[in-house]
Amino acid sequence: MSNDPVNKQREAATPFRGGETDSMGIKKDSRPEHSPYASQVCAVYFQGNGPLHIPHALLHQSVELASRSAATGCFSSSSRDLHLNDIDYNTGHVLIHFMATGRYQCLKPQGETIMISYASEFTTALRVYAAAQSFQLPSLRDLARREIIALGDRLSLPSVVDIMEESSLSLSTLPGIAAYVESRILAFAENITYPTSEKVLSEIGTPNTLSMVLLKTILLLQTSKVSLRDDSLRKEELVEILRGLSDTGPIVKGKASDVDRVMKEAEEQAAKRAEETAAKEAEKAAAAAVAVAQRIAEAQATEAEAANEEEEIACLLAKKARRGKLVKKDRERLSALEHNATKRAEAKTALALSAPAADEVDLSEPSFTFPTLDGE
Repeated sequence: MSNDPVNKQREAATPFRGGETDSMGIKKDSRPEHSPYASQVCAVYFQGNGPLHIPHALLHQSVELASRSAATGCFSSSSRDLHLNDIDYNTGHVLIHFMATGRYQCLKPQGETIMISYASEFTTALRVYAAAQSFQLPSLRDLARREIIALGDRLSLPSVVDIMEESSLSLSTLPGIAAYVESRILAFAENITYPTSEKVLSEIGTPNTLSMVLLKTILLLQTSKVSLRDDSLRKEELVEILRGLSDTGPIVKGKASDVDRVMKEAEEQAAKRAEETAAKEAEKAAAAAVAVAQRIAEAQATEAEAANEEEEIACLLAKKARRGKLVKKDRERLSALEHNATKRAEAKTALALSAPAADEVDLSEPSFTFPTLDGE
């Protein structure tokens, strides 16, 4: 196995590995009672490619994948296929391999140069990160984060921006990725030198995307602050010239541990916001449920009262029929009850007239939702 940190397999907490020690020093046996490899095998297709095979039991590591399997009948004897049309085949291999072994492994990238291979692996790592978050596999997301940082450090900033542009990932739902890009740009801007500036500007050339236009603008603004008359800068420039400008990105980058910390913080903040939002939604739902229950109780009480009054009206009318007339007290009571009945009938009619017909179409509301850029 290679010792290269980018190419070697990285281990996570293997789902079905042996015991682990708790805080009290007591070894817990986390091995399964029943072998997951005895379950039916599911054939998983990724954007029509495949299939890759995995025991059904291992899919339960992800609630989302398990629910998709159940929804498509993957657990039935008549259908054992699962189609994940939102995941490409290379990402699918990493996903299946992780669920089976607890390790990160991508397929050998195809590329004419080492930089093209790095770019391919970096792209896969981004997609794996997004898939891990979507399928709620935090251990896989951690492994993908490490891959992103390790591979990204071998790529120039323009290459990273290009890959991000082509990936069409929604950064609003991937705060860790957004934090990574921000940290790369900030680290580059803070440590910029004239030689690296010239090299990156040459690499960008004529920008063909808005992201590249913005990157070039930032670069030009920062470069304008660099004084070529500074003796220390001249010495640094000489050292860089003697070394030869690297093709693997800026000379000075943020430490991998710092980038990892920034990405984790962004993920934790997003998770906290999601929890707070869920709590607020749950509180609103509970309040709405209480309000509905109160309205139902009030309606039931009103209906019960109306039924009692109708029954009392019937009794008074029967008494009048037997005796020919009612005493003053009964006449007043009957009049009040009939008045209440009339009001209820009027209210019921008004409510029926105000309710829209089932086949009416509200032309003031659009029948579709415009897509947003984040939804791409």
